[in-house]
Amino acid sequence: MSKLVKTFTSIHGPKAIGPYSHATIYQGLLYISGQIGLNPKTNELESDDVESQTRRALDNMSQILAESKSGF
Repeated sequence: MSKLVKTFTSIHGPKAIGPYSHATIYQGLLYISGQIGLNPKTNELESDDVESQTRRALDNMSQILAESKSGF
Protein backbone atom coordinates (compact mmCIF):
# COMPACT_ATOMS: atom_id res chain seq x y z
CA MET A 1 0.00 0.00 0.00
CA SER A 2 1.44 3.37 -1.05
CA LYS A 3 1.53 6.24 1.46
CA LEU A 4 0.54 9.71 0.29
CA VAL A 5 3.23 12.35 0.77
CA LYS A 6 2.40 16.03 0.20
CA THR A 7 4.97 18.80 -0.05
CA PHE A 8 4.37 22.43 0.74
CA THR A 9 6.23 25.65 -0.08
CA SER A 10 5.32 28.88 1.70
CA ILE A 11 4.49 31.83 -0.53
CA HIS A 12 5.46 34.26 2.24
CA GLY A 13 8.60 32.53 3.52
CA PRO A 14 12.17 32.90 2.29
CA LYS A 15 13.07 31.04 -0.87
CA ALA A 16 14.68 27.66 -0.33
CA ILE A 17 18.45 27.69 -0.72
CA GLY A 18 18.54 24.04 -1.77
CA PRO A 19 16.30 21.67 -3.72
CA TYR A 20 13.65 21.13 -1.05
CA SER A 21 10.19 22.25 -0.08
CA HIS A 22 9.53 24.09 3.17
CA ALA A 23 7.46 21.25 4.57
CA THR A 24 6.29 17.70 3.95
CA ILE A 25 3.10 16.13 5.24
CA TYR A 26 3.24 12.39 5.79
CA GLN A 27 0.63 10.37 7.67
CA GLY A 28 -0.91 13.52 9.13
CA LEU A 29 2.37 14.99 10.47
CA LEU A 30 3.98 18.17 9.15
CA TYR A 31 7.77 18.08 8.85
CA ILE A 32 9.43 21.47 8.39
CA SER A 33 12.93 21.59 6.93
CA GLY A 34 15.73 24.01 6.17
CA GLN A 35 14.62 27.02 8.18
CA ILE A 36 17.37 29.39 9.18
CA GLY A 37 17.24 33.08 10.05
CA LEU A 38 16.60 34.35 6.53
CA ASN A 39 14.44 37.41 6.11
CA PRO A 40 11.72 36.49 3.57
CA LYS A 41 11.78 39.96 1.96
CA THR A 42 15.54 40.11 1.33
CA ASN A 43 16.42 36.38 1.44
CA GLU A 44 19.45 37.34 3.55
CA LEU A 45 20.27 36.58 7.19
CA GLU A 46 18.26 38.73 9.58
CA SER A 47 21.42 39.95 11.36
CA ASP A 48 24.74 38.72 12.72
CA ASP A 49 23.49 37.75 16.19
CA VAL A 50 22.06 34.32 16.98
CA GLU A 51 19.08 35.68 18.93
CA SER A 52 17.69 37.62 15.95
CA GLN A 53 18.34 34.73 13.58
CA THR A 54 16.59 32.29 15.92
CA ARG A 55 13.56 34.59 16.23
CA ARG A 56 13.40 34.91 12.42
CA ALA A 57 13.65 31.13 11.93
CA LEU A 58 10.81 30.60 14.43
CA ASP A 59 8.73 33.31 12.72
CA ASN A 60 9.35 31.60 9.37
CA MET A 61 8.22 28.25 10.81
CA SER A 62 5.12 29.92 12.27
CA GLN A 63 4.27 31.28 8.82
CA ILE A 64 4.70 27.83 7.25
CA LEU A 65 2.41 26.31 9.89
CA ALA A 66 -0.24 28.98 9.32
CA GLU A 67 -0.16 28.60 5.54
CA SER A 68 -0.14 24.81 5.64
CA LYS A 69 -3.30 24.74 7.76
CA SER A 70 -5.20 26.59 5.06
CA GLY A 71 -3.67 24.60 2.21
CA PHE A 72 -4.17 21.05 3.47
